[in-house]
Amino acid sequence: MKKMMITITMMAAMLSLTACAGSESSTANSAAETTTVTEQTTELTTELTTELTTELTATEKPAETTSASEKQTETTAKTTESAVTTTTAAEDGQNDQELLRIGDELIHKYIGIVDGYGAGGVDEYDENDAIPFTEYNSYFRVVKAPFTTVQGVKDYLAAYLTGEALERYMQQAFDPKFPLYIEKDGKLYASPLNKGAEFLDVQYDTLKISNVKENSFTATVKELSYGDTVVGLVFEIKQENGTYRVAKYTYTG
Repeated sequence: MKKMMITITMMAAMLSLTACAGSESSTANSAAETTTVTEQTTELTTELTTELTTELTATEKPAETTSASEKQTETTAKTTESAVTTTTAAEDGQNDQELLRIGDELIHKYIGIVDGYGAGGVDEYDENDAIPFTEYNSYFRVVKAPFTTVQGVKDYLAAYLTGEALERYMQQAFDPKFPLYIEKDGKLYASPLNKGAEFLDVQYDTLKISNVKENSFTATVKELSYGDTVVGLVFEIKQENGTYRVAKYTYTG
C-alpha cells in the first residue's frame, strides 16, 4: 500500500510539471498538450488501478484464506482430541466394571473358604460313613464338594488364594496334628471345625475398587456384622499367571 501511495504522488508531480510547460507554450499547442495529458492521466489511472487490484489480490485475500485454513485445522484438532478423550474414558469404565466383577466373585469365593471349604465344611457329608478321630471330632465322607481328593482341596484353595491368604488356609486345612481333610480307601473325608460364621450380611452393592495397578487392585465392601455394626472388608487382590487371587484380607471398624 505504501508503494502505491509513493507511485501516485510521483505521477501527480509529473502531471503538474506537464501542465506548467503547457501554459508557457502557444495557444495552439495548449489544446494538443491538454489532450495528451488527459490521455496520459487516463492511462496512468488505469495502470495504477490494475496494479493496486493485483497487489490486493496477491496480498490481502490469501491472508483471509490462510486464516480460515488455520481455523479449520484448529477445529479438526479439537475434535480429534475430544474423540481420544472419550475413547479413553470408555475404556477406563469398561476396565472398572471388569475389576468389579472379579472382585465380587473373589470375595464370594473367599467367604466360602473362610466359613466353608477352608474350615472343613463341604456342601454335603455322609454322616453314616464316619471315621472317629477323638471323642469330639470325626471325619465324614464327602458327598458333595468341588473336589474329591486331598490334592483337589489344595488346588481349589490355590485357585482363589495366594500369598498370605493361601498360606493361612493351607496350614489350617492341613495341620499335621489335625488335618481337616484325609483320604481313606480312595474316598475323601472331612472334619469341619466347630466355629461360628465369620461373615454375616455382606453388602455387595457397596463394593468399590481402588489402588489399581498393573497386576493388583484393592476391593472394599461393607458388612453388617454382629450387633448391627458396620465394618469395612478390605481385600488385596493380585494377578498371577493371568489369574486374579485374594492375597490378603483385613477389615476396618
